[in-house]
Amino acid sequence: MEWKVGLEKETFDAIAKMNWIAKSAGTTLTLASLTWLMEQDGVSSILMGARSPKQLTDNLACLETQLEPVVMRLLCDAGYSILMSLGPNLDPYEGEPTSRIC
Repeated sequence: MEWKVGLEKETFDAIAKMNWIAKSAGTTLTLASLTWLMEQDGVSSILMGARSPKQLTDNLACLETQLEPVVMRLLCDAGYSILMSLGPNLDPYEGEPTSRIC
């Protein structure tokens, strides 16, 4: 198998941008992420984990939270370069012949 460099730097850069966007909007990255996900077309449910009752309560706040449209756009833009780099294959370490995407 040929080694390919993954998208680690791009991923951590995107996470840092998303964290900054969430803080600027007065929320946490976790709440912004869950809220963003709930607003995506085609998403009918999400799985969220919690290690404590407080985390569960914090996560469930996404059901009552709305983000401004500009915040939603900025969150999308923060991860766009990763999406384009991945293309149709969700695994940057696997080539098209072994892609898990049909």
